[in-house]
Amino acid sequence: MYQKRPKDKYDFILGRDLLQEIGFDIHYSASQFVWNNIIVDMVPCGYWMKKKIETTAKTWNAKRSEAATVQIATNELQITEIKSAEYKPVNIEEVVEKQTHLTPAERIQLRTMLIDFQDLFKGQRGHYNGEPIELELLPGSKPFYAKPFSIPKAYQQVTRDEIARLE
Repeated sequence: MYQKRPKDKYDFILGRDLLQEIGFDIHYSASQFVWNNIIVDMVPCGYWMKKKIETTAKTWNAKRSEAATVQIATNELQITEIKSAEYKPVNIEEVVEKQTHLTPAERIQLRTMLIDFQDLFKGQRGHYNGEPIELELLPGSKPFYAKPFSIPKAYQQVTRDEIARLE
């Protein structure tokens, strides 16, 4: 577990790529962070202690469950459908031509690189030809057993098709 050292300037550091991916906005002009429609004021270093984090997380979870209840009540809940996998060969020339943001020289580089790895774009599975991989278990780890996961009736055929394709 990470222990904060006395000379550390920041409580924690998150990368820009992660912040963008999760939709975390930093508003310096308002001295606020916004995430998932939750607004948190910027605070001095050292403010976020374990107890403060736990208390804040509980209020956020309460707000989120209230929002979910309202969303369900207003029929705005989005349900995602599981679709069967469709693996098709990729036309490298079409992919390269769609990259209109690239210069002609960059398109040539992209085409060359994709052609070098064209086996990956055939639309079918391949074989791993690398060195054997070994996974080391943590000392003292024990096998885990759980009841099989049941598949909803609506997704049974899609699941069977995918298993047959993988076999």
